Amino acid sequence: MKTGCCDDPDDIQFGPGGDPCPVIDLGCQGPQADCCDISIDFSSLSDLCPLMPRPQLVTGILTQWMRLHFSDPSHIEIPLLRSYIWTADDTTSKLPIESVFKWNPAMTEARPGIFLKRGPWKVLNLGIDNRKMAGTLDWPYPRQYNVFYQGSLTLFCVGGESLEAELIATEVYRELVGFGPIARKQFGFVRFNVADIGEVSLLDESAEHFVVPVVVSYGAQDTWQICPPSLQELQEFGLYLNPER
Repeated sequence: MKTGCCDDPDDIQFGPGGDPCPVIDLGCQGPQADCCDISIDFSSLSDLCPLMPRPQLVTGILTQWMRLHFSDPSHIEIPLLRSYIWTADDTTSKLPIESVFKWNPAMTEARPGIFLKRGPWKVLNLGIDNRKMAGTLDWPYPRQYNVFYQGSLTLFCVGGESLEAELIATEVYRELVGFGPIARKQFGFVRFNVADIGEVSLLDESAEHFVVPVVVSYGAQDTWQICPPSLQELQEFGLYLNPER
């Protein structure tokens, strides 16, 4: 992955139409135009954007991201891994990429894989009732609210040998680090970064597999507003509370 001349996400040229999740091409302009030769396509995830932030969607985004990366040898940076291609057919896929709860050692046998598991979400409450106070004190309705979430997700990089697990983990974390600023911007994360790359160890579930965990840390914000009820709604609500009226 060559991203040295594209460090600033604002330098990226987005796809036509200003779609919320466009195809992102890291091809730079100018004399260093050949230093960015890998693109990442978030367009297939565009349907998820309006539903963010939700824990299961973050897991889905990371799962699909890894599948897209490992579905094309030209995307893979480490030459030794360019035969590790993910396909939708479990019988032919050389690199299963699934939720950790779908991993079956008997099914994968000695095949490598990437298995994802989300961590807990922390809800960071702000102010009184999570109300957005600045500039809204004179506006009783509609009141705006916001809350922050802090979460993590672990990608377990599994290999039949310790070096194989290390190489897969290296490919994964470099992809996440290199394109993390783009993902943060496109999916509306407040923060998105690789927080930890664990040491290689034997899997408890299988003595024939080694694993290296790669932990992603992210923050998200949810904003909403409560609009004033109509007179009819207030009257109906009053009748509900006082049915004898």
